[in-house]
Amino acid sequence: MKILVLEYITGGGMVGKPLPGELAKGGEAMLQALVADLALLPQVTLRVLRDYRLPPLTVKNCSPICFIHPSHRGIASVGRCKLFPEDLMAAIQAANTHGGNTPVAKEISSRQIFRPVKNNAIEIAPIASPGQWQENWRAGLDWAEAVWIVAPETNGILYSLATDVLAANKYLLGCHPEAIRICSDKLVTGTVLEKGGVDSVPGCLAQEFKNQFPPPWIIKPRNDVGCEGIRRVQSRAELGGYQAQDWILQPYIAGETLSLSAIFAGGGALLLTVNHQHLAWQGESLVLKACSVNICDTDKNSCQRLCAKIARLIPGLWGYVGIDLIRSRDRLLVVEINPRVSLSYTGIRLALGINVAEWVVWLAKGQASLDELASKRRQITGKEIRVMA
Repeated sequence: MKILVLEYITGGGMVGKPLPGELAKGGEAMLQALVADLALLPQVTLRVLRDYRLPPLTVKNCSPICFIHPSHRGIASVGRCKLFPEDLMAAIQAANTHGGNTPVAKEISSRQIFRPVKNNAIEIAPIASPGQWQENWRAGLDWAEAVWIVAPETNGILYSLATDVLAANKYLLGCHPEAIRICSDKLVTGTVLEKGGVDSVPGCLAQEFKNQFPPPWIIKPRNDVGCEGIRRVQSRAELGGYQAQDWILQPYIAGETLSLSAIFAGGGALLLTVNHQHLAWQGESLVLKACSVNICDTDKNSCQRLCAKIARLIPGLWGYVGIDLIRSRDRLLVVEINPRVSLSYTGIRLALGINVAEWVVWLAKGQASLDELASKRRQITGKEIRVMA
């Protein structure tokens, strides 16, 4: 099975712009974990898009990594590419110098892949320009049988990429675009959950705030990811700068910050782990420090029922999904739904001893049902693992 893996931040989506430090760090951790899991599957070839500014992708205990060269044109002009061995970089520079018509250039184009000695191939497609990203994304869709995307919901990025996959008639190892659309907009998510009887943190647009709840308040972008842009405000005077923009205002609710890691399919859901998010305020900004995966002091039956309710309300959720919660006075309040791999994914194999990517691929290929996976999960206790953000 040929699987294209795209983690957008590290996969060339930010070429031409500065790499966002914290998002790139988190994206790298998720990519490493996902590729490590997928590379263990039999008869799988992976292609991974990779920003040329990043160091080589290293995956512990996995197959040797090889490189593909979809287009050598222009790589030399942006400086030394960290993804290439020095002799190969010199060959590409020489090919560019002679307009791509040298024997070296033809050799690079014809073989394209340096085959690994054994096991599954992991092909790395280095991205050095926005045009090259588009070229490689389209070429990857043509090549792949299935695609796994990790991307921010911001500005419709994840929605657009998922739509591309379905338009190419390839298997999307993730949520349907309609589910992504709902989960990308925090107000729409809250409305859907409220109508379905699921408790969530209330909110409104900052410019529409009519003193529905007392201070302090949380202000956040309507469709950003993680803790990006989240602020705590204490008075109405501080709201002035946010009321002309697309910001959401919510009450500050004290409680335990949790997340759920789950697999969704066919309007059903399987809870994998309950996790504790270690958040800290730096001034009035919120920062995720770490995540304790598979904590034991939580009513997992209630969390499973919550996942099942959400699955019925948003049937397009499929594959790995993360749900952020606040446990306050014995109530579970949904903060947001992440229709993609999240940080907690990076600790699940150590916590439970299972390969989540393998379970998702089994679902995609019809080799296991959600009920069969639930039976496997019930046999596992596992241990608590802390992963750093």
